[in-house]
Amino acid sequence: MNRIPVVLCAALLALWSSLAVAAASLNGIWSNSAGGYLVMLEASSGGTVVVLQVEPDLVTGKLYVGSRSGDSVSATSIDTAVSLALSVTDSAYSGSRTQGNTPQAVSGQLLFAYVGGAYDGAWQRSGSSDRYFAILTATINQASAVVVVDIKLDSAGMPAYDVVLGTLANTGFAGKSLVSGNAVTMGFVAGSPATASYAALTASLPPTQVESFGLTQLFAIAAPAATFTLTSSAYTDGGAMPLKQACTEQSGSNASPALAWRNAPSGTAAYALVMDDEVSPCGSGNDACIHWNAFNLPASTSVLGEGVDPATLGSSVVLGSAYNGATGYQGPCPPGPHIYKLTLYALDSTLSLSGVPTLTRSQFASTYSARILGSATLTGTFGQ
Repeated sequence: MNRIPVVLCAALLALWSSLAVAAASLNGIWSNSAGGYLVMLEASSGGTVVVLQVEPDLVTGKLYVGSRSGDSVSATSIDTAVSLALSVTDSAYSGSRTQGNTPQAVSGQLLFAYVGGAYDGAWQRSGSSDRYFAILTATINQASAVVVVDIKLDSAGMPAYDVVLGTLANTGFAGKSLVSGNAVTMGFVAGSPATASYAALTASLPPTQVESFGLTQLFAIAAPAATFTLTSSAYTDGGAMPLKQACTEQSGSNASPALAWRNAPSGTAAYALVMDDEVSPCGSGNDACIHWNAFNLPASTSVLGEGVDPATLGSSVVLGSAYNGATGYQGPCPPGPHIYKLTLYALDSTLSLSGVPTLTRSQFASTYSARILGSATLTGTFGQ
């Protein structure tokens, strides 16, 4: 393979070395409607963005450099032949990929969210000007896994990729190439910069060494910000709610689920809790069936026991009315399988409420959008 020209290599190295990737919504592995994947990294300051476009064969693709302004990302490939213009949210993106004067619509979803690892970041093969590695730890199949993208640049700046999936135990990585099946190991040594040894062995028996060399870290990816999460010991997110959480008409106990939350946004002064059902005969959005309204829970609270009335947490707590006119928790009582979404809102101050409020999640989010610092949702199913 031809070596990338010194000028282009220096520019690429300078760019990557300046990145300290932020814990923002771009970081992670995304689907690509044009085929394959996008691996996005965002700088913590200045809005610089690096995008690895990996085709379905996991070998070919493009390497883009650009910037972000608000929800918009603009980037141009290293060979300047293709440009990206994307609008990005926390879980999806849409926009265009333009080559020449021909734009192509593209879109995708966040597949594997970045969760952070000790040696995540960009690495360079020692003594090489055209071999780089992107390493990041992501959530895959509800578990943390380390993804290594091996990047070989030709003289025009065109990348050839190899994608390795594995795990890290202390300072040792062990994985397998999704392209060749080769076994890859890395041994990391902390430092400034960190270093590593790399080795690849064939999948055939007996295994033979393909290559081995040293690596030096160019930059470390910043640890992601802690995520505001809501969990229950009664059921997992998306799981079935136990019978005791259901209404008495369905032989349940109408007991509210035990809840726990963590990593609330800075400045949280109170919480609001809203649970509703949007499955027919209930409506969607503002017309959902309300099952629980509890407002102004104290900021010092991070757990709510099973069957505990939030009103016992303090005099500031206000309970709202449910779909049946009753206040407090009203358990699932569906004619068939239904989905129940319970959202906890972190607020910048307590709310001034009059009468008995009755708000769906949609109504609460639109009415108090200026007061909401963040939210966490737990979804459960029930139906007999």
